[in-house]
Amino acid sequence: MDPLSIILVILFIVGSTALSLTGLWLVRKKVELTVIRSYHEVAGYLLSVIGTLYAVLLGFIVVDSLSKFDQARVLVEEESNGVANVFFLADNFPEKERHEIHIRCLRYVDAVINKEWKSMRSGEPSREALYELRALWTTVSKFQPANQNQTSLWESMLAGMETIATNRRLRIIAAKFGLSPVMAAVLIIGATITIVFTYFFGLEKFKAQAVMTALVSLTLSLNVCLVLLYGYPFRGGIDVPPSAFLFDRHIIRNELKRHGELDGADVSPAPTFDLSDKFMLDPH
Repeated sequence: MDPLSIILVILFIVGSTALSLTGLWLVRKKVELTVIRSYHEVAGYLLSVIGTLYAVLLGFIVVDSLSKFDQARVLVEEESNGVANVFFLADNFPEKERHEIHIRCLRYVDAVINKEWKSMRSGEPSREALYELRALWTTVSKFQPANQNQTSLWESMLAGMETIATNRRLRIIAAKFGLSPVMAAVLIIGATITIVFTYFFGLEKFKAQAVMTALVSLTLSLNVCLVLLYGYPFRGGIDVPPSAFLFDRHIIRNELKRHGELDGADVSPAPTFDLSDKFMLDPH
């Protein structure tokens, strides 16, 4: 979680609590305590209905946001696993094709880590990452197996490429879309209504009621922040990290160094692709 997000969360929680206490103070200043107490019976029934409805809605949204965050993390892991599988399956290919596939895998992982993770913060994919993925696709698909063993490996490699491409598309979609603005507005309005309903209750000691109101506001603010932070897996306050790709890069670089493939890592030029598509969701 970056420092700016922490500051914004603190400001949101403190501001919400301060506003709720200010509202309580104004109500107690303008309305007599005896008048407020006359509302207790009706307000109690209505608050129980509104509170229950809002609690159910908030619970569903929190669980949904956390589930989508976990799904995004799984997409990243499966995509990175696909890259690692393609890399190691190429070990039994002829030297030229093996070297080219190995370097293409490394370049794709580097592009995802260095370029795409930054661009996803604005909800957009990286042209460089798409270029490297299409180059890897071309390298794999043009290979001509010479025997049954290479045919089996090539088919498994194609399945790995499909895993990479599918999970990348889903990752880009997850980065593009997140929590609906309407849903965020409903959450904030619902929390506001719930807090306002607490003003229809009055205790003899204002400090005691202020503490209770502050605790209610704090609890609601924390839940709303939780939804907002996890509602955008790749551009929220809490992002899915590229840990799986970093691990891939570490393994690939070690393997390439061990085999001496990082020395003179030139490969044949990739074909020219049309990258004019804004969303670039189809790497085929």
